[in-house]
Amino acid sequence: MLDVAAVAERLLAPLSIEPARRDMLTAMVALHDLGKVSASFRDMIRKGHPQTTGRHWEVTELWLRDFDAALKDRLPERRRRRHHLYAAIAGHHGRPPSKDLANRDVRSAMCRAAGADAEVDARSCLNLVLDLWPDASLKGLSKAEVTALTWRLRCSPLSWRPWARDTPTAPVRYKT
Repeated sequence: MLDVAAVAERLLAPLSIEPARRDMLTAMVALHDLGKVSASFRDMIRKGHPQTTGRHWEVTELWLRDFDAALKDRLPERRRRRHHLYAAIAGHHGRPPSKDLANRDVRSAMCRAAGADAEVDARSCLNLVLDLWPDASLKGLSKAEVTALTWRLRCSPLSWRPWARDTPTAPVRYKT
C-alpha cells in the first residue's frame, strides 16, 4: 500500500495542489487496498479460496465506512460525501464496489469473513497512514469537487492495470 502511495506522492508533487489536499490524496491512495488485510483475501492468496463474501475492494469500503470517526475530521463534513470518497478509493478496479453495505446481513457476513483480528490490524494500518501525513485534509470540498474527485479516482489510468483474477470485466465508463 505504501509503495503505491509513494508513486502517487511523486506523481502529485509537480501539480498545483494545496499541500494538505495533496497529502490527503496520497493517504487515500495508501488506503486503497486496506481490504487485503482481511482473512478472506489471505485465504484467496494462500489457499486459492474465492472471496465470495466480499472482495478486497468491497472490504476496503466497508472498513473505511466503519472507521469514519478516524477520517471525518480530514474529509468533507457531510457523511454522504465521505461515503462517495470511500467508494471511489475502494473502487480502484475501475468500477464501484457492488455490495449493499446498508444491509446488516451483508455487513455482518463481510465482517465475519474478513476476521476480527484483521479489522483491528486494518484500523491500526489506517492510523499509521494518517500519522504519516498528519496535515492531510480534504475539508471543505463542495459536492461538485467531491464528484469530480471520485470520477478521477475511479477512472484514473492507474486503475486500468491488467484485468486479472479478481476483476471479471474491463473498465466501465460511467455516464455523468
